[in-house]
Amino acid sequence: MESSNIIEAEGLRVRLADRLVLDGMDFSVKKGEMVALMGISGSGKSTLLRAIVGLFSMEAGRISVAGFPMGPSDRSNLGRIRRSTGMLFQGNALFDSMSVAGNIGFVLQEVLRLPSAEIEERVNGLLERLHLGPIGNKFPSELSGGMKKRVGIARAVAHNPEVVFYDDPTAGLDPITENVISGLIAELRSGGRQSGVVVTNQLAVARKTSDRAVLVRQGKALELGPVAGLSASDIPELKEKDPKGRPASQS
Repeated sequence: MESSNIIEAEGLRVRLADRLVLDGMDFSVKKGEMVALMGISGSGKSTLLRAIVGLFSMEAGRISVAGFPMGPSDRSNLGRIRRSTGMLFQGNALFDSMSVAGNIGFVLQEVLRLPSAEIEERVNGLLERLHLGPIGNKFPSELSGGMKKRVGIARAVAHNPEVVFYDDPTAGLDPITENVISGLIAELRSGGRQSGVVVTNQLAVARKTSDRAVLVRQGKALELGPVAGLSASDIPELKEKDPKGRPASQS
């Protein structure tokens, strides 16, 4: 029987240096679902994303993405998993020596092996779709923080992956730009066709982008439930911002 989950992690244990970051974690995402992954800095949220796409090795456990399983001693499906996923990294991880078009096109060339003419057509279409305008010839150093974030998102979704990971997509952005980026993520997954994970500690971002929330605490994943019912006062780790971007008081 086919699983309803597009991401499954069971008993996941990941150690970085001498620290056990994920300690027998169980985590899943249903097909067509976006999950907000929340928790304090250093709790292991980004580690989980990187383990799922094979950037960090696991000591124990099992991972399956889009039907492709992977274990500690078997990474034979790693290439298939990476073709099925896209990731917006913290800090965007754009190549400074490449233009915007080069950054987005790199994924299309490396993952899909498309010809140059088709890559150019797809890149231009993405720039238009993400409201970036004719900036293909610009370099990352010429862009604002919000524009870099949008280019990073364009690169993450360029190859039409089944699963997209957004690692703290609004970090360092002002409240207005944060709202724009959240709206963009929501727009990209409209219709429930895109599945994935949004790492964030902002409830406003979680509510706008995701269906359900999970809290990472002490190496485990704790279910929080639908994002619509979340309140900052229920979760000590979380701080909700007021409209001016300041942490809201929690009484």
